[in-house]
Amino acid sequence: AALVRAKLVLAKDYAFVAVRERWLDSILVMERVLPSFFAGAGASAVAMHNRSSASRRALFLDAEEPRPSAFLRAETRKAIRDANVLDVDLYKHAVAQLDIAALACLGRPSFSGVIAATVR
Repeated sequence: AALVRAKLVLAKDYAFVAVRERWLDSILVMERVLPSFFAGAGASAVAMHNRSSASRRALFLDAEEPRPSAFLRAETRKAIRDANVLDVDLYKHAVAQLDIAALACLGRPSFSGVIAATVR
């Protein structure tokens, strides 16, 4: 019941939820949804994304770095996964909502690692 309510709140009260792993697309969508507040943010986000991976690594998690979970025992990872099943489901729902918003605003679904060809 709580998960269904949380999903309904996201759908009813939020245009979309920004997702850190899809930071660039989140910024580009925010620029389209709230242009008076985020005007120019897309160009800045694209410029930052185009920085060298070493520069980005200082600002964001990088896929080349080992994930923190790599240092946990298998039973600890399983316990964490089991305790967060609802959170993961809600996160996946938020990602799906971002995909819908990106399709509406950018003409394509969001996906990590893709640079917008043009920032409007």
